[in-house]
Amino acid sequence: SLHRPDDLRDIMAARNDGDPFDATLEARVKSAVDEVVRLQARRISELSGLARIGEMVQSTVDPVRLFRGFARTTAEIVPFRRMFIAQLPEDEGTLRVQCYDSEGRATPIEASASDVDHRWVALRAATLIEELDGAPPSFLEGVEAPLVVPMRPKGELLGVVAIEPVQSFDIEQLPLVSQAVSQLALALDSAMLYRQATERAARIQVLGNLARVVASVVDLRDAFDAF
Repeated sequence: SLHRPDDLRDIMAARNDGDPFDATLEARVKSAVDEVVRLQARRISELSGLARIGEMVQSTVDPVRLFRGFARTTAEIVPFRRMFIAQLPEDEGTLRVQCYDSEGRATPIEASASDVDHRWVALRAATLIEELDGAPPSFLEGVEAPLVVPMRPKGELLGVVAIEPVQSFDIEQLPLVSQAVSQLALALDSAMLYRQATERAARIQVLGNLARVVASVVDLRDAFDAF
């Protein structure tokens, strides 16, 4: 009941009727079937890789471990030479850029002051470098054909991930990489919120301790000494 290519239907009909069939035709069909099986195995591997990335990004709120684990697991589904993760500064300043190899080892990269306003850093979607005009940001100079993917959890730009592939990038992998980076961005956003909440709680605790000290002494000079 499933749809079959005309070539495959012809061979099946010939076999059922006991008629001879073209060996070349059979070889073509076999090659097509092998390609379908190969693509199916690849898709299964990619989905398994995305699942591992999802598990990894949910396992920690430490950005260092998060980025290292992301680089290692992403290399399993999209082999790369280098991965660059550039974070926007929370206030004023330059991009914080780390370069990762496929084992998750990181090397800090110095970004120029103008990189933070570079239009590649503000992309709305995953983009191949060949589709972009102009010079790249300084931390991507000399990088061969990178794929640039923005980190935009909840629409807020946190930075970009740039991947230098081992071989020519398959355009069909764009959604896969975009989904992986989306998981990373959400995990990074959660890690930042956790850090901010922890810092806020620590400040509240310090103020509470100070208030108890002040309330427990009568002499103002003793309060200052306790502070």
